[in-house]
Amino acid sequence: MAPRLAAACLDWAVHLAVAPGKQGQLLEKARRKAMRFAHYAAKRALGSAGEPCIEPLPQDRRFSGAAWRSWPFDLAWQGFLLQQQ
Repeated sequence: MAPRLAAACLDWAVHLAVAPGKQGQLLEKARRKAMRFAHYAAKRALGSAGEPCIEPLPQDRRFSGAAWRSWPFDLAWQGFLLQQQ
């Protein structure tokens, strides 16, 4: 199984390396998400209760506990969901 996974990763990397347009799209998407997260984290660090920058999908129960909505755990799930997306 590992050789197939390595081959798939190599195939993905080669296709991305020769697609500058896609590289730009992914970079811009990462930049926007980083800015959203930084804005949210700054507001939370200053004690302001703000709307989360991303919500889990309805079927995703991993962050349904109330503790995830409090500092500093809210930064963990927000960062995780943005990275996962």
